[in-house]
Amino acid sequence: MTDPKEFWLGYVPGATPAKWAQRWSERVTDVPLQLVQVSVSDQCAALVQRRVDAALVRLPPQRAEEWDLLSVVPLYDEMPVVVVPRGHFLCAGEEVTCADLADEAVWHPLDDMFAWECVGGVPGVPQLHRPATSSEAVDLVATGTGVTVVPMSVARLHHDPELVLRPLAAGPRSHVGIAWLAERSTDTDALLDEMVGIVKGRRANSSRGLRGQTSAMQKPAPKPTAKTPGRGKSRQPPARRKQPRKPGR
Repeated sequence: MTDPKEFWLGYVPGATPAKWAQRWSERVTDVPLQLVQVSVSDQCAALVQRRVDAALVRLPPQRAEEWDLLSVVPLYDEMPVVVVPRGHFLCAGEEVTCADLADEAVWHPLDDMFAWECVGGVPGVPQLHRPATSSEAVDLVATGTGVTVVPMSVARLHHDPELVLRPLAAGPRSHVGIAWLAERSTDTDALLDEMVGIVKGRRANSSRGLRGQTSAMQKPAPKPTAKTPGRGKSRQPPARRKQPRKPGR
């Protein structure tokens, strides 16, 4: 269970929550934000088991039953890149096609979230052994064995001068979104709504955000205007007082 005095945001490898964490600290000063990395294979379980309040996740091309328990907002897409050892003939071009990989030994990680069926299946010659994660697949390529296709952000996590990255032309893209338990509504959970708003680009002073709601509550009510009696009515001249008649007249 997450601590109600904190907000826990999970994120998969390659996702970069730093800028959103900065905005959170500026807008929600009384509730600390805790960042915790979760693997792609564990992203749904982390939410269902309430280990995190929300998570930046990689969206699968076909969602399993566990995704029915979650609310998801897509955020952005990432291009696929081919990771090859330096000196490989694929380094010669600026990009690689699926046809270029036809005879290559390709490491296909278990956490792969690309919709390969859109391009006729996984390119190349998939190996019998499937690495558990995309990062492990990149590590195998670093040994000089085979190639792999991973999201750009995951490939950039490996600062290995012996590896070369090339975009996969017309390849399927990796989709990243923010997810949370569907039973938690952004209409009633102010902290969850604030986080979703931050990653979607909502402005700090939005009427829906915490700061906007606080400002509206603190705004003084307009003072009642005192009405001047008779204002707006035409003035009548004062009645002339009758003088008493003198005797003998």
